[in-house]
Amino acid sequence: MMRRPAAAVVLALFGWTLTACTPKPVPILALAVRDGKPVGVIVTCPRMFTILGVREASRKSTSPGEPPLANWAISGMADSDLVEVTLFGAAPQGWQVDNNSGAPVSPGNLDVVLDPLTQLRPGIGYSLHGMARYHSYEVDFTTDDLDRIGPDQVLGSTDEGTTKLMSRAGFLRAARGHCD
Repeated sequence: MMRRPAAAVVLALFGWTLTACTPKPVPILALAVRDGKPVGVIVTCPRMFTILGVREASRKSTSPGEPPLANWAISGMADSDLVEVTLFGAAPQGWQVDNNSGAPVSPGNLDVVLDPLTQLRPGIGYSLHGMARYHSYEVDFTTDDLDRIGPDQVLGSTDEGTTKLMSRAGFLRAARGHCD
C-alpha cells in the first residue's frame, strides 16, 4: 500500500471532476485480447500525453476506514496514433507505470491511498480508463468478457458510453475520427 500525492492524480482530478470545463468523453479506448492476455488499446493523436489504466470498478473513491483503491496505469507521450499495452505488462519505451494515474480523487483529498492492481480476478468488475487528446469513456468489464473477445474484435464504448463488442477495424476507424 502507498500513500502519497502525485502529479498524475492531480491531472486526473482535473480531467474527471471538472467536467463542466472539459469536452464530453469520446470512445477512443477499447479492450482486446492477445495470446490470452488483456490488452488496452487507445487511439491518440501523435505527441500527446496519454494515460491508459485499469482499476477495480466496484468503488470509484475511498473514504476514511475503507480499503484502498486498486489501480494500474501507464503514462507517456504517444509516438503514434495507436497505443496497445498488455495490462500489467511492461510500459512502452519512454513511458512509466504509474499506479496513481487516473485514480478518482475528491478535491479535498489529494493524498489518496492506493494499492497496485497486478492481476484480474473472477467476480470483480473493472474499468479500463484513458486520456489522450480527449478523455475516453471507460470500458467496464469482468474476466468473463475476455473469453468473448475474438481475435479481430475489441470491447469498447459507444458515443453514449455504453460498452459493446465490436470489430477492431470498426473501432479504429471511428476512434481515429476524434483526432481530426
